[in-house]
Amino acid sequence: MTWPFTIIAVLTLASAVAAMSLRNLVHCVLMLTVTFAGFAAFYLQLDAQFVGFAQVLVYIGAVAIL
Repeated sequence: MTWPFTIIAVLTLASAVAAMSLRNLVHCVLMLTVTFAGFAAFYLQLDAQFVGFAQVLVYIGAVAIL
């Protein structure tokens, strides 16, 4: 495993757990955006640029708008 993958994996897992366990709705949404950004970073590491940027535009953009 490489260091960037490990860091992104830990950050994504921690933010997903925080999104499920926090009580404040705004904090949950912010952690959900961090989780989606982690998924986009995984896609970009796998050289799937279209899927990674679509993840950013669709999911992170929709959550930010709401």
